[in-house]
Amino acid sequence: MKFTALTTLFAAGLTSAAPAPTPSATPSTNVKAFNLMTLRSASPIHFGQVSASKSNIFVNLPEDAQDATCDAKVTNGATFSLRDGALFLYNEDTDEEQQVWVDRSGMGQGNVGYISGGQNPPRNAELTGWTSTVNGDFSYLNFNGAGLIACPAVPEGSWSVWVNAGVTNPGGSEGCLGFNAMVQPTEEPVSCTYS
Repeated sequence: MKFTALTTLFAAGLTSAAPAPTPSATPSTNVKAFNLMTLRSASPIHFGQVSASKSNIFVNLPEDAQDATCDAKVTNGATFSLRDGALFLYNEDTDEEQQVWVDRSGMGQGNVGYISGGQNPPRNAELTGWTSTVNGDFSYLNFNGAGLIACPAVPEGSWSVWVNAGVTNPGGSEGCLGFNAMVQPTEEPVSCTYS
């Protein structure tokens, strides 16, 4: 009797632990305006906000550290737009848009940054390859199918954003965490120029 009950409980546990089927993913290379929220359960970056400052992309940047000039008051998060696989910091004046780049070379190790008008990207930078992929009820940002990583940064409490280029702790960082970057479309985006 005990053996049968134990076997039944064990079998039920195996059934409930089986992964749910993954919905088919639909990629998009165009999203007009959106914010990004980081998802990594039981970590300091879970439900984090993605910001831009000093040519870098961050998670959990301290209040007012973003140093952006905007058309209206904004919180500390950046607004992005995605066009034809290129990721931009949202600005209504497309001449003022700042473009996000990725360096997956051996030197860059997945480094992510952005350039302002007239600037050249770093030598090994890639400017296209971003997609927003629908999975279930939500969409997630990735770069050529690779997810994102956050590494502890300065100022304290903030995390720098990298693309997963196969390096667990890029740039000599320690304690980096992979995360899902959930796309949150916004109907009333604020136009900004970031420092």
